Amino acid sequence: MKKIKNKKSKIVVKENKNQLKKVISTFFLTFFVSFFIVFFLVKSFYQKRTIFFKKSLSKKNQPAKINVDELKKILELEKSLYFDPLNLIEWLKKPDEKMVLVDIRDEESFEKEHIKTAVNFQEADEIIRWLKNKKSTVVIYGSYGNDLKTKTAAYQLINQGIQTKILSIGYNEFRHLKILWLPQSLWDKINLEDFIERREE
Repeated sequence: MKKIKNKKSKIVVKENKNQLKKVISTFFLTFFVSFFIVFFLVKSFYQKRTIFFKKSLSKKNQPAKINVDELKKILELEKSLYFDPLNLIEWLKKPDEKMVLVDIRDEESFEKEHIKTAVNFQEADEIIRWLKNKKSTVVIYGSYGNDLKTKTAAYQLINQGIQTKILSIGYNEFRHLKILWLPQSLWDKINLEDFIERREE
């Protein structure tokens, strides 16, 4: 009887072991299959994302298509809007009523020193009222060439139908940085002091 029982128990243990092996092998098989599926999904996702970003970056880095006609119009507008300081020097030698020079800096700076013949206004409205029915071209300048206040005032005057130009440099460049706009060949021929007016102390 004992032998039969031992045999039966051995068979049961063997069956249990076989079942356990099946469960473990099924678990590992399922785990590895799931792992590889997730791995390949994540990999393909990152590859697609990388390709997308590369494409978007290459699009951003591509130079914009230039319309040559539009560019010419912009350059012509720039040319017509700005006034060359060398032309101003020539005009200052023999000023006439065809042009008015307007200094748009603050009153204190203007009183201290300014370009000869210039009149001082801080606002475009003041210039418009002062001009009345004059048909003079206004050349306007501020402290620096890229002074936003100067540009704003110039555009306001243009919108009122007043012939307006912006001096391509500001007072500070005109007075202190001739190296930026005056050719070296003219340094000994043009004395900028002749074109500056100062407040008498």
